[in-house]
Amino acid sequence: HFEQRSDLLEHIFSPFDGQIYLSIAAHGYTSEFVFFPLYPLAIHVVSFVTAGNLYAAALLITYLSSLIGFLLLIGLLRKDFSKAVALRAGILFLLFPGSLFFSAIYPEALFFCLSVGSLYATRRNHWFVSGALAFLAALTRPQGILLAIPLLFEYRSSMRPRSHRSLLRAITLGAAAPLGVVVFFIFAYFRTGNFLLFFQEEAHVWS
Repeated sequence: HFEQRSDLLEHIFSPFDGQIYLSIAAHGYTSEFVFFPLYPLAIHVVSFVTAGNLYAAALLITYLSSLIGFLLLIGLLRKDFSKAVALRAGILFLLFPGSLFFSAIYPEALFFCLSVGSLYATRRNHWFVSGALAFLAALTRPQGILLAIPLLFEYRSSMRPRSHRSLLRAITLGAAAPLGVVVFFIFAYFRTGNFLLFFQEEAHVWS
């Protein structure tokens, strides 16, 4: 289906990198190791629900992630602000020009959903869920590694008194997001023999 679809809507909703994500979902990695794997993997899996239509699967993931991420953002903001303020902030976020990527075949919506979900889980002291979502976010976009900072901050703020068990849990929680990046690098190493291929390809793409 990927090769056959060339209509106008496809080019509108899957510009530039979107076509590469669809290609990875259809054929696997060849030389696109600058693109992290969770989004194309999710497209491939969801395509079994969409009768093999990768384009529909990608948009389904994007729109569901946007909706769930928006609801999680409202819930996260409600931890510190009134319902009216949280809702207003959420609407302003959707009106931000960058939210255009939340309606196209890009991993931003999935990354946003997983990142906000991870932060929301920390505020509810669901540490395992928070770490798991941070791990998945880092498998979606390399920037997910930065989730280790707020997760550790929230954990440190909530853990009193300190103990060896809480220290071990903090180390595990802090390592969850970086582990997602490392897993992808290991995958690239077994496929190509180059552990740092991501950096080399990124330098080539953006040079």
